[in-house]
Amino acid sequence: MAISAARPNIVTLQILHTNDVHSHVEMLPYIATAMKQAQARCPDTTLIVDAGDQLEGTVAGDLDHGAPMARIMGAMGYQYVTRGNHDWKWGLSALNEWDAQSKAHVVLANVRNAEGTLLPNTKPFEVAKVGGVSVGILGLLTTDTKNVASNEAMAGAQFDDEAQTLAKYEPQLHSDVEMVLDHCGKAADEKMATYQPANHGPLFFVGGHSHDTIDKPDVVSGNPIVQAGCYGAELGALQIDYDTQQHKVVGYRHEIIPIDPKSMQADPAIASMVAKYQAQADAKMSKVVATLPAPLTRSGQHDSTLGNMVTDAMRQAVGADVAFINSDGLRSDLPSGQVNLQNVYNVFPFECKLMKGTLTGQDIQAAMEHSATFRPDPDNWHASTMQVSGMTVHYDHSKPEGQRVTSIQVNGEPLDPKKSYTVAMRDYLAEGKLGYTMFGKPDYQPTHIDLFDAMSAYLAHPSSPIPAPTGRIIDDTPK
Repeated sequence: MAISAARPNIVTLQILHTNDVHSHVEMLPYIATAMKQAQARCPDTTLIVDAGDQLEGTVAGDLDHGAPMARIMGAMGYQYVTRGNHDWKWGLSALNEWDAQSKAHVVLANVRNAEGTLLPNTKPFEVAKVGGVSVGILGLLTTDTKNVASNEAMAGAQFDDEAQTLAKYEPQLHSDVEMVLDHCGKAADEKMATYQPANHGPLFFVGGHSHDTIDKPDVVSGNPIVQAGCYGAELGALQIDYDTQQHKVVGYRHEIIPIDPKSMQADPAIASMVAKYQAQADAKMSKVVATLPAPLTRSGQHDSTLGNMVTDAMRQAVGADVAFINSDGLRSDLPSGQVNLQNVYNVFPFECKLMKGTLTGQDIQAAMEHSATFRPDPDNWHASTMQVSGMTVHYDHSKPEGQRVTSIQVNGEPLDPKKSYTVAMRDYLAEGKLGYTMFGKPDYQPTHIDLFDAMSAYLAHPSSPIPAPTGRIIDDTPK
């Protein structure tokens, strides 16, 4: 137990936390080493938690619906986790299997199933007893999940407001130390942190979702907020001093521990587990499908060589007039030289099906106007602008919102607002996500073609025009 020799009434609790690991199993042996070293400081008073998005990001980690992540995290001793928006990738039944393999307690207070009850294997909160001190852990997930996860995966799940849920359950914790383990993002945590807890605080927010590295706690209304980056590159260590005589928190401190495989020793047992799954992934993904003369790169503000290739592949695969994909769905560039299936997967590490439907020219015009609202940060690929195929679009961003598209041509002809056009897009966009409500109108035909397969086949075909020249989305804003 971590008790100060000078102050025997002080118990130091330690919360080791990760978030947004996104199946990066290659980092887990080094996180395990860092955890063991940190635990030595508080051997009997350490909790290990994760704030969501354990899944969706690498082939090895996502094998068998994320089973490798569950098994490895279980072996590492994770005790409490909450859900992230990406953890719904394979639906609720897969999450139930994940829970059984990870052995971690799942806390999630603001998500209910279609019948209105809490999800299986979850509790709104748990109270852990650590060194004689009670620690209440309340779980929350961003309500935006319903807008960014597929409807099929969500299976009718209902979301309650995060702040209202906090106010409902926090008074029920009745704990010495209280913590919100959430996947809501830094901005949402800052809003919720204005809440004053029933135990008179502080209320600790251990968060995820926004991929922020918060070393020195961000304190709002006396409530500290911490987060540990993403992709397993960092481990957070929050130490809390609790006075058992005064019955209150008397101090806390937080540090970010960098996880550097080049300078750290891997935990042998965890490394052995990772090697097994990585070998399976490597065998599957090492096939070379193309040789590129130059890299294919992304952009969030105009068309890009990568966006053009992906949308061309989509349009060809389903035989559509035009194709759309959101720029922030493209998660990696393609390198020059040999390109294998792993490289293709890195571009779009999400399982999704291509859909074919019909939109009017008016709907297409509305979609491109919505795309124009994402203009800030010219060099930021992580924006929900559209990448397109079969179209040329001209913008003038000096014009009012809703009037910025000055012209659209579809396959060389002016867009006809009343004409119907066949369109190809991923199933996620076909549900009207990211504000593209006009995409949710048609009755789409499932093509049973996965985007990964469409990209791989297009790259492998010798006659595919790669790289396709840019110039599909043209900014005519006066300089």
